[in-house]
Amino acid sequence: AVVRAFVVVNKLLYAAEHDLLANPSAPIDLDPARSLSSVERADIEKTFDGFDPDSSGSISPQELKDILLALGAPVSDETMDKIINALDEDGDGSIVKDEFINFYARNIMADNDERSLDERAHDMFKLFDKSGDSSITIGEFKT
Repeated sequence: AVVRAFVVVNKLLYAAEHDLLANPSAPIDLDPARSLSSVERADIEKTFDGFDPDSSGSISPQELKDILLALGAPVSDETMDKIINALDEDGDGSIVKDEFINFYARNIMADNDERSLDERAHDMFKLFDKSGDSSITIGEFKT
């Protein structure tokens, strides 16, 4: 679950910073969330639950920003706005599980990431390497 969270954060930030976030109002027949297997859906729901710290069934923009920061991903207000706009389909100011699943299917499972595997691995490494010394300690990995 922790690794999946880092993958989600890494791809989320990259997509937001490079204007690759898919349109949440895409026609329903093009909605990749409809083709998820029950196992894929359950995995995505577990990821959502990990991002929902108070188990309220929704994620506020502040909760998401706090999670991104806790995972070592500083995010600008502009990038945060892009992320919230892509996630919050109904514009009510919070992200519910179905919105997260739709977003995940459109943006995380879709391979719209133009980075090479080496670049992706390097960016993931930087999320863990909080000290910036090109090594990851057990302490950095646990936090």
